[in-house]
Amino acid sequence: MHRRRNLEEQTHRNLCRGADGKNACGISNAIAHLGEGAEDDGACDGKLVQMVHDLDLVTIDREDVLLAGIGVGVLARLLSSGFLLMLKRCRDSSISAALRYILDCDSTMFRPRDRCVSPCRALMAKGGSVQYRVDPKSGNRISALGLGCMRFPGAPGHPDAKTADAIISRAVEQGINYLDTAYLYPGNEVCVGASLERLGLRDRVLLATKLPHTSCKCAEDFDRFFDEQLRRLRTDHIDYYLMHNITSPAQWERVVALGIEDWIARQKATGRIRQIGFSYHGSAADFLTMLDAYDWDFCQIQYNYAGERYQAGTAGLMAAAERGLAVFVMEPLLGGRLAGKLPPRARAVLDDVRDPYLKTPAAWGLSWVWNHPQVTMLLSGMTDTAQVDENAALADRALPDSMTATQLDAIARVLTEFEKSNRVPCTGCGYCMPCPKGINIPGCFAAYNASYAHSWFTGLSQYFTASAVRTGEPKLVSNCVKCGKCARHCPQHIDIPRRLDDVRRRFQPGPVTAVLKAFGKRAPHDPFITCGGIVPVCGRIRHRQELFHRN
Repeated sequence: MHRRRNLEEQTHRNLCRGADGKNACGISNAIAHLGEGAEDDGACDGKLVQMVHDLDLVTIDREDVLLAGIGVGVLARLLSSGFLLMLKRCRDSSISAALRYILDCDSTMFRPRDRCVSPCRALMAKGGSVQYRVDPKSGNRISALGLGCMRFPGAPGHPDAKTADAIISRAVEQGINYLDTAYLYPGNEVCVGASLERLGLRDRVLLATKLPHTSCKCAEDFDRFFDEQLRRLRTDHIDYYLMHNITSPAQWERVVALGIEDWIARQKATGRIRQIGFSYHGSAADFLTMLDAYDWDFCQIQYNYAGERYQAGTAGLMAAAERGLAVFVMEPLLGGRLAGKLPPRARAVLDDVRDPYLKTPAAWGLSWVWNHPQVTMLLSGMTDTAQVDENAALADRALPDSMTATQLDAIARVLTEFEKSNRVPCTGCGYCMPCPKGINIPGCFAAYNASYAHSWFTGLSQYFTASAVRTGEPKLVSNCVKCGKCARHCPQHIDIPRRLDDVRRRFQPGPVTAVLKAFGKRAPHDPFITCGGIVPVCGRIRHRQELFHRN
């Protein structure tokens, strides 16, 4: 009884302080005390519930009440008290959405110590600054935000170790517990393994990598590649192992014929592989075939608001979730094109909404993916600690089914504007590189798209940079010999030689190719290039292009 009286007194003080000062922390502390009482007595005292009922909670900013520390497990212990039903009357849309999400849970599924497991198996917890969702096959608690390691800064094939350490360390601090790499990411597995060993973080993360199955010519190759990956990653097991870049069921059938099913069974039996899945870049129809081709634990698909009907798409997402698979999302921002590279008109749509939390295009794009309860986790290739902090904070708020009709309508209008300039669906992944002729294929496509999203001259400037026009050996798209090597490796199935012709026609009309090659033969410091020569020529080209497009 003495403890109960103390709890009542503490709760009352916190409630008063929270209400008077509009202090979300005070409110959450009070609710924590309520939860302690519920845990001790098995029920909530009506007096304490009435204290909270009397508060004007609509004055508290958005979901801050929840995010300041209200444990979902605490709320779960109060289900029988009517407390949640009372809070649901809050008029704030974010609070209401979060509470509806909790109330929709089957109360028998609550585990107070693990906080909350919903029917969509999302897990909201405070392991740093991110929410967690549950892998339905393994029961693993996975951070809704995963760290994609492919885009670590550094020279090609040599990620910067110091930067990688900082990013991984900060990610784990923020509660991110899933790291993704691959055998085919040059130098990446070695970098990730060394970082985890230096930082002593291997046991705190779920580690994912991928088998280069197209390079496997016999059954022995499975062990050869896998053993090398374990050495690179300095570990004795892989938590999530994927068949890399599946584009058709025929690829899977080929390695099945080599005995990969028996190999997977042996690795899982010994614990060297914990979960098995595949990353996918094929058609929607073939994706369904792949889902049923094996007893998969999870799959990884490209998914963003510009790609609902692309590759696996929304239909594939739903199909995988219906089969009980964890679904991991890559390219949630389309290689950054839905972030800092949005066309001005598309960006203006988001700016006009003036959402207090979705302040950047990246925040909008990531939140749209998280809004789908079928998504277990999305991967983001974060290149510095500031991005980690920003995305982790966003991942704390982006609950399933929490986006409003206004927000979803804004996304639809952004998509309309984006599609006007999305001429080549390149994500900049770099699988097409290196080009035998040295052409910077992703850079040229980015310039091409920029010329429609912003202006022709903006695109031309980017093209000059991407093709090294100011060097002695410019790598122009006109150098393409149409060998087709790039197209065979493109996960987006872009007909790269044909689309490079489009780039050439856009930026190298008529005599421009000869002019650019002439510039390239001059020294980089030649004043004709840097001061007085190329700029006037570009101006004349721009003028002719504008006349052409107007007419």
